[in-house]
Amino acid sequence: MLYLYPNFPIDKFRKFSRIFWLAGLTLFLIYCAKTIRKTYTDESDLKVAALNKMTVRQVKENLTIIVKLRHDYWLNFARALLDFFICLNENDLPFTVLGKRLSPGVEGAFGMASAIIYLFGLKRVMIP
Repeated sequence: MLYLYPNFPIDKFRKFSRIFWLAGLTLFLIYCAKTIRKTYTDESDLKVAALNKMTVRQVKENLTIIVKLRHDYWLNFARALLDFFICLNENDLPFTVLGKRLSPGVEGAFGMASAIIYLFGLKRVMIP
């Protein structure tokens, strides 16, 4: 494809793609944190509602749903955080701030840990 556009500014394109990757991960981390926080407030609201008009079975079912959602978002948060460190390194922010980049080994370990978290979450979905 680059052969069709010899004057395509590939370096600028890469820079913008890394910036958007960082922005996307940042927004996703914020979304995960808000969702996790909401599950805790939903759980406390459920306990208050249980005192009023809910049966024990309804409380248990709703609590199971809330706990499962919280667990999924904690996994998503951990995976996104590891990817976030890789993205920071690709954008040269550690070098700009600290004068050093993360080593390729650390970056690889973060990537592997992120992949393992993804596979664990996928296994939870595929095998009930």
